[in-house]
Amino acid sequence: MDHILTGPTASFGHKKCSLHQKVLEYYCPQDAACLCVSCCLVGEHRGHQVELLDEASEKKKKKLREYLDELNPKKAEIQATVHNLQDHKRKIQGTASDKRKNITKIFMDIKKKLEMAEKKVMSEVSRQEKKIVSLISREIEKLEIQEDNMSRKMGHMEEMCCVTDPIRLLHESDITECSHGGEEDTGGDGGEVTSEEDLDEVLISLTLHRSMRDIVTNVTSELGVHVSDILLDVDTAHRCLKISEDLKTATKSEVQQKRRKSSGRFVDYSQVLSRCGLSSGRHYWEVEWNQIGGCIIGLSYPSIEMEGGQSGIGDNDKSWGLDIYDGECNVWHNSDVVTLSMTPTCPTLGVFLDYEAGRLSFYELCDPIRHLHTFTASFTEPLHVALYVNDGAFVTIRS
Repeated sequence: MDHILTGPTASFGHKKCSLHQKVLEYYCPQDAACLCVSCCLVGEHRGHQVELLDEASEKKKKKLREYLDELNPKKAEIQATVHNLQDHKRKIQGTASDKRKNITKIFMDIKKKLEMAEKKVMSEVSRQEKKIVSLISREIEKLEIQEDNMSRKMGHMEEMCCVTDPIRLLHESDITECSHGGEEDTGGDGGEVTSEEDLDEVLISLTLHRSMRDIVTNVTSELGVHVSDILLDVDTAHRCLKISEDLKTATKSEVQQKRRKSSGRFVDYSQVLSRCGLSSGRHYWEVEWNQIGGCIIGLSYPSIEMEGGQSGIGDNDKSWGLDIYDGECNVWHNSDVVTLSMTPTCPTLGVFLDYEAGRLSFYELCDPIRHLHTFTASFTEPLHVALYVNDGAFVTIRS
């Protein structure tokens, strides 16, 4: 009755010591081994602190339960993360599906508008063709009538030249008087159309251009993106910056430009801001760099310092910039710099601003287009386009 019973086993070998052939009753924590009595008394484990198998087993179970208690929250956390990722995956798939449908609709609308634009331009070509051809046809008809009349007169004249009776010849009316400068003698002048008249290609091109512009405007409107027309503010430009007449290009110059004094002019860095600020909405524009020297492309509050070490784009909490120089690409804000793993190899960059969402993104307009970096912030002031150029660089804004 005091024996401990266990279930029957097909093999009793694993319960006996392989060295002494005695039942295993003890456990040596030092060597992590199960022992028999002989192992404890005369074997290599003599003198070791040993435990009964049941006690050692309970201790291990307790340790396993404690470890399970530690793992359960981690497992639950992993399961929650997996669940969230699955939800996010389904959301992305749903968004992508909706986006595909939207893009399909947009392209169907574009195709319809392209067909309408084609008809409009073709109609203009046909209108001009019909008008000019009609004028030419009338002119040909008039000239053919005149040619016929002239042929009859010439025949009559030739006939009169053969008359031998002078009295009869002189009694005939003088045909030659109405043949000089008369209505029937065109001489090639006074016609409604000339052989040089042609289709108005400028009008046709303008009709095509306007139709295509309307299509692009409609597409950007459907996407909720405003393509901004950005002009540079000369009154903010550093004296070593040359600004083009169309206010789109900033070039680093070794010669200081003659400009009036302005408290809003950059003093220490060859930088310039745009005239107007962006204070709401989604905006997109492109910037082209000549890939010489270095440049910083970004946005800035108008309250940025105009001189001192904190006036550089990205050297303060009032500006954000993408810096390209010497084969390296960095992004700056509040003097914090992050080096990007990729450097733009294409000279044209796209900039996208979603003011309300607090997102400022930069893209390299290669094929395919590559996303470079996105800043996130809560914008509190109007944002002006900010440019910095040095070492022979120039940057052009393409709106």
